[in-house]
Amino acid sequence: TLEWREKYRPWCVTPAMRRENESGWIYVRGRSPAADGDGDQDGGDDGNGHSVVWFRPGMHTRTDAEAYFRSILHALDSAVADNLRRSYDAVGRYNAVLDSTDFSLSQVPSLHEVKRAILMLQDHFP
Repeated sequence: TLEWREKYRPWCVTPAMRRENESGWIYVRGRSPAADGDGDQDGGDDGNGHSVVWFRPGMHTRTDAEAYFRSILHALDSAVADNLRRSYDAVGRYNAVLDSTDFSLSQVPSLHEVKRAILMLQDHFP
């Protein structure tokens, strides 16, 4: 919602977020291949594909739950904004790549944090 975006400001990067994502465990980079009119993959890198969010939780151990969650929201918001900008506000989609190399159960957020994240994403995020 617009009111939530104005208050929460997911596009802003805080110093805590910078510290939390020093290892680069989540970022937006590249675009997926665009499909042509008949559904086949174009294969060309003409910039028409969806933005790609790379999520590598095995590279990181959370130190600040709020900054961790804000880093995820910032990456998703950046991916949507990039795709909207390139599609002239027509499509705000992204693809996510989850690389679970070196991920362990000790790195799973608490149930409370997961519930909060899901509620915030479903209520306020595209």
